[in-house]
Amino acid sequence: MSLVICYGSVIADRVLQLPRFPRPGEGIHALGEQLYLGGEPCNVGGH
Repeated sequence: MSLVICYGSVIADRVLQLPRFPRPGEGIHALGEQLYLGGEPCNVGGH
């Protein structure tokens, strides 16, 4: 088994589920929200 160390910026992506695309300047309520980890170490280390 090999040891691989990945380092860099870890980013959290917030993905919102909307009923429709909002118009410019319009507020809209999200139907749901998901949080995903991303960034260089998560993307490279996950493969």
